[in-house]
Amino acid sequence: MAGKLTDEELLLRRNRKANREKSKAYHERQREQGKTARTYYATKEVHKKLKAIVDKTKPLKKHDSGCKGVTFNEIKGKWEARLYFNHEYYYLGVFTDLDEAIKARKDGEKKILNNG
Repeated sequence: MAGKLTDEELLLRRNRKANREKSKAYHERQREQGKTARTYYATKEVHKKLKAIVDKTKPLKKHDSGCKGVTFNEIKGKWEARLYFNHEYYYLGVFTDLDEAIKARKDGEKKILNNG
């Protein structure tokens, strides 16, 4: 008969379900005790909180300065500021100080975007 499970298959399914429930209970006890189990599954709320924290603290991936358009040139050993607008690149200069490069980028945005 197709569709009916044998006694062995039923027993295996019950054991799997029981093991999943034991595992969930174990991990819950670990979390309550302040321990992190080896396989810790965070809830969606925890993921949202962690993502919010990471998004606030990490710099942009492409920009090691944390400011779009400002990158560190390892060959020159200095910070470069650039701007891309209307399919054109604007080179804003090379700076020894990161703050100067960020200021140049912000000033360049104001100047170029207001005239563009």
